[in-house]
Amino acid sequence: MQSNGVEPRGHVLLIGGADVVHRRRLRWSPTAGLAALARVPAAVLVGDEGHIPDEEHLPVDTVAIQAARDANEVLSRLRAAAAASGPLLVYLAGRLVLDRKRRELHLALAGTTVETVRYTALPWTWLCDELRDRTLRTTVVVELLADAHAWRLLQHQPDAVSAGLPLYGVVAAPDAAAEPLRYTKSLAELMRSSQPPAQFAQLHASAVAAAQLAPGTLILPSAPALPAPALSAQVSQPNSAPVRPPDPRPFIWQAAQAGRHNEAASMAAAWEQHAWRTYGPTSVQANEWLEIRADLARIAGNLVSAAELWIAAAKARLSHHAPDARQVTAAVQSAHWCWNQIGDPAKALEIGPHLITLLEQLPSLDPRQLPAARKRWESLAAGGWRSTTVMDGRD
Repeated sequence: MQSNGVEPRGHVLLIGGADVVHRRRLRWSPTAGLAALARVPAAVLVGDEGHIPDEEHLPVDTVAIQAARDANEVLSRLRAAAAASGPLLVYLAGRLVLDRKRRELHLALAGTTVETVRYTALPWTWLCDELRDRTLRTTVVVELLADAHAWRLLQHQPDAVSAGLPLYGVVAAPDAAAEPLRYTKSLAELMRSSQPPAQFAQLHASAVAAAQLAPGTLILPSAPALPAPALSAQVSQPNSAPVRPPDPRPFIWQAAQAGRHNEAASMAAAWEQHAWRTYGPTSVQANEWLEIRADLARIAGNLVSAAELWIAAAKARLSHHAPDARQVTAAVQSAHWCWNQIGDPAKALEIGPHLITLLEQLPSLDPRQLPAARKRWESLAAGGWRSTTVMDGRD
Protein backbone atom coordinates (compact mmCIF):
# COMPACT_ATOMS: atom_id res chain seq x y z
CA MET A 1 0.00 0.00 0.00
CA GLN A 2 1.12 3.51 -0.60
CA SER A 3 2.44 5.55 2.28
CA ASN A 4 2.13 9.03 0.72
CA GLY A 5 -1.09 9.89 2.51
CA VAL A 6 -3.36 8.79 -0.32
CA GLU A 7 -6.16 6.52 0.85
CA PRO A 8 -5.66 3.03 -0.65
CA ARG A 9 -8.28 2.19 -3.24
CA GLY A 10 -8.42 -0.95 -5.37
CA HIS A 11 -9.33 -1.06 -9.04
CA VAL A 12 -10.76 -3.66 -11.42
CA LEU A 13 -10.64 -3.03 -15.17
CA LEU A 14 -12.48 -5.48 -17.45
CA ILE A 15 -11.81 -5.07 -21.19
CA GLY A 16 -13.77 -6.90 -23.85
CA GLY A 17 -12.43 -6.71 -27.38
CA ALA A 18 -14.18 -7.48 -30.63
CA ASP A 19 -16.57 -10.40 -30.95
CA VAL A 20 -15.01 -13.47 -32.51
CA VAL A 21 -16.80 -14.12 -35.79
CA HIS A 22 -16.21 -17.04 -38.16
CA ARG A 23 -17.82 -17.11 -41.59
CA ARG A 24 -20.16 -14.32 -40.55
CA ARG A 25 -21.38 -16.28 -37.55
CA LEU A 26 -20.73 -15.24 -33.96
CA ARG A 27 -18.27 -17.72 -32.48
CA TRP A 28 -18.05 -16.18 -29.02
CA SER A 29 -18.36 -12.81 -27.38
CA PRO A 30 -15.92 -11.49 -24.75
CA THR A 31 -18.94 -9.98 -23.02
CA ALA A 32 -19.63 -13.37 -21.41
CA GLY A 33 -16.20 -13.31 -19.78
CA LEU A 34 -16.76 -9.84 -18.39
CA ALA A 35 -20.14 -10.90 -17.05
CA ALA A 36 -18.66 -13.94 -15.30
CA LEU A 37 -16.03 -11.88 -13.48
CA ALA A 38 -18.49 -9.10 -12.71
CA ARG A 39 -20.35 -11.58 -10.50
CA VAL A 40 -17.26 -12.00 -8.31
CA PRO A 41 -17.02 -9.49 -5.43
CA ALA A 42 -14.54 -6.79 -6.36
CA ALA A 43 -12.59 -7.27 -3.12
CA VAL A 44 -12.01 -10.90 -4.07
CA LEU A 45 -10.83 -9.95 -7.56
CA VAL A 46 -8.13 -7.63 -6.23
CA GLY A 47 -7.17 -10.03 -3.44
CA ASP A 48 -8.33 -7.97 -0.45
CA GLU A 49 -10.40 -10.77 1.12
CA GLY A 50 -9.52 -12.98 4.03
CA HIS A 51 -7.22 -11.24 6.49
CA ILE A 52 -9.04 -7.95 7.11
CA PRO A 53 -12.39 -7.52 8.89
CA ASP A 54 -15.31 -7.00 6.50
CA GLU A 55 -15.92 -3.41 7.57
CA GLU A 56 -12.31 -2.46 6.76
CA HIS A 57 -12.08 -3.80 3.22
CA LEU A 58 -10.56 -1.45 0.69
CA PRO A 59 -13.00 0.41 -1.52
CA VAL A 60 -12.67 -0.95 -5.06
CA ASP A 61 -13.64 0.77 -8.31
CA THR A 62 -14.80 -1.44 -11.17
CA VAL A 63 -14.78 -0.34 -14.81
CA ALA A 64 -16.00 -2.57 -17.65
CA ILE A 65 -15.44 -1.77 -21.33
CA GLN A 66 -17.59 -3.98 -23.54
CA ALA A 67 -17.01 -4.21 -27.28
CA ALA A 68 -14.27 -1.59 -27.02
CA ARG A 69 -13.86 0.41 -30.22
CA ASP A 70 -11.34 3.20 -29.54
CA ALA A 71 -7.79 2.17 -28.63
CA ASN A 72 -7.03 5.59 -27.16
CA GLU A 73 -10.07 5.36 -24.87
CA VAL A 74 -8.86 1.97 -23.64
CA LEU A 75 -5.39 3.46 -23.10
CA SER A 76 -6.91 6.22 -20.97
CA ARG A 77 -8.69 3.61 -18.87
CA LEU A 78 -5.45 1.64 -18.51
CA ARG A 79 -3.58 4.72 -17.32
CA ALA A 80 -6.28 5.51 -14.78
CA ALA A 81 -6.18 1.92 -13.55
CA ALA A 82 -2.38 1.91 -13.30
CA ALA A 83 -2.55 5.07 -11.19
CA ALA A 84 -4.85 3.44 -8.62
CA SER A 85 -3.59 3.69 -5.05
CA GLY A 86 -4.33 0.04 -4.26
CA PRO A 87 -4.30 -3.46 -5.78
CA LEU A 88 -5.30 -3.80 -9.43
CA LEU A 89 -6.77 -6.54 -11.61
CA VAL A 90 -6.98 -6.09 -15.38
CA TYR A 91 -8.89 -8.63 -17.47
CA LEU A 92 -8.80 -8.79 -21.27
CA ALA A 93 -10.79 -11.10 -23.54
CA GLY A 94 -11.06 -11.27 -27.30
CA ARG A 95 -9.02 -11.87 -30.43
CA LEU A 96 -5.24 -11.60 -30.38
CA VAL A 97 -4.07 -10.35 -33.77
CA LEU A 98 -0.74 -9.49 -35.34
CA ASP A 99 0.36 -6.39 -37.19
CA ARG A 100 2.27 -8.31 -39.83
CA LYS A 101 4.45 -5.40 -40.90
CA ARG A 102 5.77 -4.56 -37.44
CA ARG A 103 5.31 -8.05 -36.00
CA GLU A 104 3.47 -6.62 -32.98
CA LEU A 105 0.57 -8.20 -31.09
CA HIS A 106 -2.73 -6.34 -30.67
CA LEU A 107 -6.12 -6.93 -29.06
CA ALA A 108 -8.70 -6.63 -31.82
CA LEU A 109 -11.34 -4.00 -31.07
CA ALA A 110 -14.75 -3.53 -32.65
CA GLY A 111 -14.16 -2.69 -36.29
CA THR A 112 -10.68 -4.20 -36.52
CA THR A 113 -9.93 -6.02 -39.78
CA VAL A 114 -6.80 -7.71 -41.08
CA GLU A 115 -5.93 -4.55 -42.99
CA THR A 116 -6.58 -2.12 -40.12
CA VAL A 117 -4.90 -3.83 -37.17
CA ARG A 118 -2.30 -1.09 -36.72
CA TYR A 119 -4.89 1.68 -36.71
CA THR A 120 -7.91 0.20 -34.93
CA ALA A 121 -6.63 -2.47 -32.50
CA LEU A 122 -5.05 -2.03 -29.06
CA PRO A 123 -1.26 -2.52 -29.21
CA TRP A 124 -0.22 -5.08 -26.62
CA THR A 125 2.84 -2.96 -25.84
CA TRP A 126 0.53 -0.25 -24.48
CA LEU A 127 -0.73 -2.66 -21.85
CA CYS A 128 2.80 -3.73 -20.95
CA ASP A 129 4.16 -0.19 -20.81
CA GLU A 130 1.42 1.01 -18.47
CA LEU A 131 1.56 -1.90 -16.02
CA ARG A 132 5.08 -3.34 -16.10
CA ASP A 133 6.63 -0.95 -13.56
CA ARG A 134 3.65 -0.66 -11.23
CA THR A 135 4.83 -1.27 -7.65
CA LEU A 136 1.47 -2.12 -6.06
CA ARG A 137 -0.12 -5.56 -6.37
CA THR A 138 -1.12 -6.09 -9.99
CA THR A 139 -2.71 -9.08 -11.72
CA VAL A 140 -3.45 -9.37 -15.42
CA VAL A 141 -5.84 -12.10 -16.60
CA VAL A 142 -6.47 -12.96 -20.25
CA GLU A 143 -8.56 -15.31 -22.32
CA LEU A 144 -7.68 -14.85 -25.96
CA LEU A 145 -8.18 -16.50 -29.32
CA ALA A 146 -5.17 -15.96 -31.57
CA ASP A 147 -5.46 -15.41 -35.28
CA ALA A 148 -3.24 -17.49 -37.57
CA HIS A 149 -0.43 -14.93 -37.73
CA ALA A 150 -0.38 -14.26 -33.98
CA TRP A 151 -0.47 -18.00 -33.30
CA ARG A 152 2.61 -18.62 -35.44
CA LEU A 153 4.46 -15.93 -33.51
CA LEU A 154 3.48 -17.50 -30.19
CA GLN A 155 4.83 -20.89 -31.25
CA HIS A 156 8.30 -19.32 -31.27
CA GLN A 157 7.75 -16.72 -28.53
CA PRO A 158 5.23 -18.20 -26.05
CA ASP A 159 5.95 -15.47 -23.51
CA ALA A 160 5.27 -12.60 -25.92
CA VAL A 161 1.87 -12.08 -24.27
CA SER A 162 3.23 -12.10 -20.71
CA ALA A 163 6.11 -9.77 -21.59
CA GLY A 164 7.24 -9.43 -17.99
CA LEU A 165 3.76 -8.83 -16.58
CA PRO A 166 2.22 -10.75 -13.63
CA LEU A 167 -0.12 -12.35 -16.17
CA TYR A 168 -2.26 -15.49 -16.06
CA GLY A 169 -4.58 -16.92 -18.65
CA VAL A 170 -4.92 -18.89 -21.84
CA VAL A 171 -4.57 -18.30 -25.56
CA ALA A 172 -6.48 -20.67 -27.86
CA ALA A 173 -5.37 -21.65 -31.35
CA PRO A 174 -7.31 -20.27 -34.34
CA ASP A 175 -9.06 -23.59 -34.94
CA ALA A 176 -9.77 -24.40 -31.27
CA ALA A 177 -13.12 -26.18 -31.00
CA ALA A 178 -13.67 -26.07 -27.22
CA GLU A 179 -16.49 -24.09 -25.66
CA PRO A 180 -15.38 -20.43 -25.46
CA LEU A 181 -14.40 -18.71 -22.22
CA ARG A 182 -14.28 -21.96 -20.23
CA TYR A 183 -11.18 -20.73 -18.41
CA THR A 184 -12.74 -17.42 -17.36
CA LYS A 185 -15.95 -19.07 -16.20
CA SER A 186 -14.03 -21.69 -14.19
CA LEU A 187 -11.83 -19.01 -12.66
CA ALA A 188 -14.83 -16.89 -11.69
CA GLU A 189 -16.54 -19.88 -10.08
CA LEU A 190 -13.42 -20.75 -8.11
CA MET A 191 -13.00 -17.17 -6.93
CA ARG A 192 -16.60 -17.08 -5.74
CA SER A 193 -16.49 -20.43 -3.95
CA SER A 194 -12.91 -20.85 -2.71
CA GLN A 195 -11.96 -19.88 0.80
CA PRO A 196 -9.67 -16.82 0.59
CA PRO A 197 -6.91 -15.99 0.21
CA ALA A 198 -5.92 -18.63 -2.34
CA GLN A 199 -2.92 -17.45 -4.30
CA PHE A 200 -3.87 -16.39 -7.80
CA ALA A 201 -1.38 -18.88 -9.23
CA GLN A 202 -3.29 -21.67 -7.50
CA LEU A 203 -6.67 -20.36 -8.64
CA HIS A 204 -5.29 -20.16 -12.16
CA ALA A 205 -3.97 -23.73 -12.06
CA SER A 206 -7.29 -25.01 -10.73
CA ALA A 207 -9.19 -23.12 -13.43
CA VAL A 208 -6.96 -24.62 -16.11
CA ALA A 209 -7.60 -28.10 -14.72
CA ALA A 210 -11.37 -27.57 -14.60
CA ALA A 211 -11.80 -25.82 -17.94
CA GLN A 212 -11.19 -28.80 -20.27
CA LEU A 213 -9.26 -26.59 -22.67
CA ALA A 214 -8.81 -27.48 -26.31
CA PRO A 215 -5.62 -29.44 -27.08
CA GLY A 216 -2.70 -27.14 -27.81
CA THR A 217 -4.06 -24.17 -25.87
CA LEU A 218 -1.22 -21.95 -24.66
CA ILE A 219 -1.30 -21.63 -20.87
CA LEU A 220 0.32 -18.56 -19.35
CA PRO A 221 2.65 -18.38 -17.58
CA SER A 222 4.18 -21.24 -19.51
CA ALA A 223 5.63 -24.26 -17.69
CA PRO A 224 9.38 -24.19 -17.05
CA ALA A 225 11.61 -26.50 -19.04
CA LEU A 226 12.33 -29.09 -16.37
CA PRO A 227 12.82 -32.84 -16.44
CA ALA A 228 10.18 -34.72 -14.50
CA PRO A 229 11.26 -35.67 -10.96
CA ALA A 230 12.67 -39.18 -11.02
CA LEU A 231 11.33 -41.46 -8.32
CA SER A 232 13.69 -44.18 -9.55
CA ALA A 233 16.93 -44.18 -11.47
CA GLN A 234 16.61 -43.24 -15.12
CA VAL A 235 19.05 -43.69 -17.98
CA SER A 236 20.17 -40.31 -19.28
CA GLN A 237 20.85 -39.76 -22.93
CA PRO A 238 23.91 -37.65 -23.73
CA ASN A 239 23.47 -34.46 -25.72
CA SER A 240 19.69 -34.55 -25.31
CA ALA A 241 17.86 -31.23 -25.09
CA PRO A 242 15.79 -30.38 -21.99
CA VAL A 243 12.27 -31.72 -22.26
CA ARG A 244 9.32 -29.47 -21.46
CA PRO A 245 6.87 -31.79 -19.67
CA PRO A 246 3.24 -31.03 -18.97
CA ASP A 247 2.88 -28.55 -16.12
CA PRO A 248 2.16 -30.73 -13.04
CA ARG A 249 0.40 -27.99 -11.08
CA PRO A 250 -3.05 -28.31 -12.71
CA PHE A 251 -3.07 -32.05 -11.96
CA ILE A 252 -2.08 -31.40 -8.35
CA TRP A 253 -4.78 -28.80 -7.82
CA GLN A 254 -7.32 -30.99 -9.57
CA ALA A 255 -6.56 -33.78 -7.09
CA ALA A 256 -6.87 -31.37 -4.17
CA GLN A 257 -10.18 -29.97 -5.38
CA ALA A 258 -11.47 -33.54 -5.74
CA GLY A 259 -10.63 -34.24 -2.09
CA ARG A 260 -7.59 -36.42 -2.80
CA HIS A 261 -5.48 -34.39 -0.40
CA ASN A 262 -2.86 -37.03 0.38
CA GLU A 263 -2.28 -37.67 -3.31
CA ALA A 264 -1.93 -33.94 -4.02
CA ALA A 265 0.44 -33.45 -1.08
CA SER A 266 2.59 -36.40 -2.17
CA MET A 267 2.93 -35.06 -5.71
CA ALA A 268 3.86 -31.60 -4.45
CA ALA A 269 6.40 -33.04 -2.03
CA ALA A 270 8.03 -35.04 -4.84
CA TRP A 271 8.38 -31.93 -6.99
CA GLU A 272 9.72 -29.94 -4.04
CA GLN A 273 12.40 -32.58 -3.45
CA HIS A 274 13.24 -32.44 -7.14
CA ALA A 275 13.66 -28.67 -6.90
CA TRP A 276 15.87 -29.10 -3.84
CA ARG A 277 18.14 -31.55 -5.66
CA THR A 278 18.23 -29.56 -8.88
CA TYR A 279 18.40 -25.95 -7.71
CA GLY A 280 19.16 -26.10 -3.98
CA PRO A 281 17.00 -25.86 -0.85
CA THR A 282 17.05 -22.04 -0.83
CA SER A 283 16.24 -21.63 -4.53
CA VAL A 284 13.23 -19.75 -5.88
CA GLN A 285 12.04 -23.00 -7.50
CA ALA A 286 12.07 -24.83 -4.16
CA ASN A 287 10.22 -21.96 -2.52
CA GLU A 288 7.49 -22.06 -5.16
CA TRP A 289 6.80 -25.68 -4.25
CA LEU A 290 6.83 -24.79 -0.56
CA GLU A 291 4.07 -22.27 -1.30
CA ILE A 292 2.10 -24.91 -3.18
CA ARG A 293 2.39 -27.28 -0.20
CA ALA A 294 1.16 -24.47 2.05
CA ASP A 295 -1.93 -23.87 -0.02
CA LEU A 296 -2.62 -27.59 -0.32
CA ALA A 297 -2.62 -27.73 3.48
CA ARG A 298 -5.14 -24.88 3.51
CA ILE A 299 -7.39 -26.67 1.04
CA ALA A 300 -7.19 -29.84 3.16
CA GLY A 301 -8.26 -27.85 6.22
CA ASN A 302 -4.93 -28.22 8.04
CA LEU A 303 -4.68 -24.53 8.90
CA VAL A 304 -1.92 -24.88 11.49
CA SER A 305 0.38 -26.52 8.95
CA ALA A 306 -0.72 -24.05 6.28
CA ALA A 307 0.13 -21.06 8.46
CA GLU A 308 3.52 -22.49 9.40
CA LEU A 309 4.37 -23.32 5.78
CA TRP A 310 3.29 -19.87 4.54
CA ILE A 311 5.44 -18.23 7.22
CA ALA A 312 8.41 -20.35 6.11
CA ALA A 313 7.69 -19.45 2.49
CA ALA A 314 7.54 -15.74 3.31
CA LYS A 315 10.89 -15.93 5.10
CA ALA A 316 12.38 -17.69 2.07
CA ARG A 317 10.91 -15.05 -0.25
CA LEU A 318 12.55 -12.33 1.84
CA SER A 319 15.93 -13.89 1.11
CA HIS A 320 15.35 -13.34 -2.62
CA HIS A 321 13.14 -10.25 -2.80
CA ALA A 322 12.74 -6.82 -1.26
CA PRO A 323 10.24 -6.53 1.62
CA ASP A 324 7.77 -4.72 -0.63
CA ALA A 325 7.93 -7.31 -3.43
CA ARG A 326 4.62 -8.74 -4.55
CA GLN A 327 5.77 -12.32 -3.85
CA VAL A 328 6.66 -11.48 -0.25
CA THR A 329 3.46 -9.61 0.58
CA ALA A 330 1.32 -12.33 -1.01
CA ALA A 331 2.96 -15.04 1.11
CA VAL A 332 2.57 -13.02 4.31
CA GLN A 333 -1.08 -12.25 3.56
CA SER A 334 -1.74 -15.95 3.06
CA ALA A 335 0.01 -16.76 6.34
CA HIS A 336 -2.08 -14.12 8.11
CA TRP A 337 -5.36 -15.47 6.76
CA CYS A 338 -4.54 -19.07 7.70
CA TRP A 339 -3.49 -17.97 11.19
CA ASN A 340 -6.76 -16.08 11.63
CA GLN A 341 -8.69 -19.28 10.87
CA ILE A 342 -6.86 -21.52 13.39
CA GLY A 343 -9.46 -22.71 15.88
CA ASP A 344 -6.99 -24.00 18.49
CA PRO A 345 -6.14 -20.94 20.64
CA ALA A 346 -2.93 -22.50 21.97
CA LYS A 347 -1.65 -23.17 18.45
CA ALA A 348 -2.62 -19.69 17.28
CA LEU A 349 -0.84 -18.17 20.29
CA GLU A 350 2.25 -20.24 19.52
CA ILE A 351 2.46 -19.25 15.86
CA GLY A 352 1.44 -15.61 16.30
CA PRO A 353 4.86 -14.12 17.16
CA HIS A 354 6.39 -15.49 13.95
CA LEU A 355 3.65 -13.88 11.90
CA ILE A 356 3.88 -10.56 13.74
CA THR A 357 7.65 -10.47 13.23
CA LEU A 358 7.10 -10.92 9.50
CA LEU A 359 4.46 -8.20 9.35
CA GLU A 360 6.85 -5.80 11.10
CA GLN A 361 9.37 -6.30 8.29
CA LEU A 362 6.98 -5.19 5.53
CA PRO A 363 6.55 -1.39 5.64
CA SER A 364 4.54 -1.27 2.40
CA LEU A 365 1.97 -3.85 3.50
CA ASP A 366 -1.64 -2.91 4.12
CA PRO A 367 -1.35 -0.84 7.35
CA ARG A 368 -4.38 -2.60 8.85
CA GLN A 369 -2.73 -6.02 9.00
CA LEU A 370 -0.13 -5.56 11.74
CA PRO A 371 -2.56 -3.98 14.26
CA ALA A 372 -5.13 -6.67 13.47
CA ALA A 373 -2.60 -9.45 14.12
CA ARG A 374 -1.36 -7.87 17.34
CA LYS A 375 -4.92 -7.39 18.58
CA ARG A 376 -5.78 -11.05 18.02
CA TRP A 377 -2.58 -12.31 19.62
CA GLU A 378 -3.05 -10.05 22.66
CA SER A 379 -6.64 -11.28 22.96
CA LEU A 380 -5.45 -14.89 22.91
CA ALA A 381 -2.76 -14.15 25.48
CA ALA A 382 -5.22 -12.34 27.73
CA GLY A 383 -7.50 -15.36 27.59
CA GLY A 384 -4.97 -17.39 29.53
CA TRP A 385 -3.88 -19.63 26.66
CA ARG A 386 -0.27 -20.72 26.85
CA SER A 387 1.67 -22.38 24.06
CA THR A 388 3.74 -25.43 24.77
CA THR A 389 6.73 -23.87 22.99
CA VAL A 390 7.93 -20.30 23.47
CA MET A 391 8.49 -18.64 20.08
CA ASP A 392 9.95 -15.14 19.82
CA GLY A 393 9.74 -14.79 16.03
CA ARG A 394 13.28 -16.06 15.43
CA ASP A 395 14.24 -19.49 14.16
